[in-house]
Amino acid sequence: MFIDTNVFLSFYSISDDDIEQLKKIVRLINDGEVKILINSQVYREVMRNRDNKLATALTEFSKFSFKPPTTPRFMHGYEEVELMHKALFTAEAAHKQALRRARSEAEKLLTNADVLIEQIFQASTIQSFSADVYNNAVKRMNLGDPPGKDASLGDRINWEHLLDFRAISGDLHIITRDNDYRSPLQIDAPNHALSREWGEMKGGQLYLHRDIKKFLSSKFSDFDFKSPSKADYQQAAAKKLIEAAAAARSAAWHEDFRFNLSMISETEELEEFNQALDFMKEHSYSLSVNDYVAMCDAAANNTSLDDFGSDGHVQAFFLQAVMKSNHMLSKETIQNLNLCLGFDFTPDVTDDEIDPLVPDYHELYMAGIEEQADEIDTDVEGIEAAVRRPFIE
Repeated sequence: MFIDTNVFLSFYSISDDDIEQLKKIVRLINDGEVKILINSQVYREVMRNRDNKLATALTEFSKFSFKPPTTPRFMHGYEEVELMHKALFTAEAAHKQALRRARSEAEKLLTNADVLIEQIFQASTIQSFSADVYNNAVKRMNLGDPPGKDASLGDRINWEHLLDFRAISGDLHIITRDNDYRSPLQIDAPNHALSREWGEMKGGQLYLHRDIKKFLSSKFSDFDFKSPSKADYQQAAAKKLIEAAAAARSAAWHEDFRFNLSMISETEELEEFNQALDFMKEHSYSLSVNDYVAMCDAAANNTSLDDFGSDGHVQAFFLQAVMKSNHMLSKETIQNLNLCLGFDFTPDVTDDEIDPLVPDYHELYMAGIEEQADEIDTDVEGIEAAVRRPFIE
């Protein structure tokens, strides 16, 4: 599927589009249900016009007036009038606070729209278009071929880039709010020239949708978006890792290869562990700081970690999770993880400190690795590389 620039920009405007629709698209991408084609042209157009759209929307939002109406003299003293004044005062304060928050998030690219659109971009892998694509778009414009207006290159570059995707064939769904791809005969049907061109070159049908909601209702009306997604796996990843380590303990797990990931990956008892590692690598772009915090909280409250937290692979896994939690772990979680993972570190945090003190896990972890290396006479750097390899691309 292809989402036009105007659809992305609508989420920065005062429009009928619901931010929940973007969340559903992210869900479908993560579950492998859809493949979105994004090129550098769309990315640049979104980034170029984002600020203007946000500024216009915030200006319109700021115009709302909470000035109370003039009260007739005979209504003075009414309890209802007093309640109205208090409600307007409260609403005005909330309005100002919401405006400050929105401006702050907009400046930092942290609005809900920014976060979700960035996830879509990252999951889709933005492709640059070639010189051939550009030249073909110019030729298409000079000939007056659709899509796009007479002297417009943007839509023609997008179309030529879609045709240039050699690995893509079959049906294509385009979500766009303008009429550049549409037939003048049928508002919801694609231009017949474009439909025929796609069919001849890609062997599929071309479909148009005016917004994401219409696309979802036509293609995924039966999809249960409330069911657990593949991305929900991180909520149970901590428990699965610990259980896998316990199973491996009961198997023939000799010291000579306990740090050798290639050999351990062949141990059936560690299947869940390896699945969790794969999940972390493949879905790291979709995991937020809150996801890693939730993962660490789950581990800190899991009593099984007391018995198996000293395992090198469990430690390596949560080392990454702690580092990616970006200093947002609670003092209690940090203390529990330190004790369970064998680092024996208790952060000295006072109530006056803004951020909880996070220990230098790499230093502590390497200290433990060095002790184990001394016992089995193994190269420290080799051990560290083997343990950390799943998290380093």
